[in-house]
Amino acid sequence: MGTIMDVYQLVRDLIDEAKKEKNLEMVDQLIAIKLALSEMQDENNDLKRRITELEQASITEEDLELQSQGYYIKKSEKEEGKNIKYCAACWQNTKKLMPYIPSIGRAFPSYGSMPSTFKYRVPVIRFFLLEFSPVRQNAIK
Repeated sequence: MGTIMDVYQLVRDLIDEAKKEKNLEMVDQLIAIKLALSEMQDENNDLKRRITELEQASITEEDLELQSQGYYIKKSEKEEGKNIKYCAACWQNTKKLMPYIPSIGRAFPSYGSMPSTFKYRVPVIRFFLLEFSPVRQNAIK
């Protein structure tokens, strides 16, 4: 990061010199370079942040264990005696560990960070088949 700041300072000094010489074209070009350096610095910071996130996800991935019941647990937490279950769909779709919430009845759990297709899905087909089946219709008549 020091190198970018050094170049940034040099460009600033050159802008001051160009202003003294009243060379407006050079001032405009140096300002464009200064803006490009600023954008490079922002992109560099974003990339560093993303690298950190990916490293953390890699560490977490190694620590996760998929259970046969369909949820994840952390091996490190299991060794500590903690029994925290994590949603497998949340991890696979968003790489976020969300506590697993068991469903109630026939509805599937709703997770705030999941797309709307993961909201409560109640099997309506079963109701439809029972309500409008020929056997049911004959019983009603």
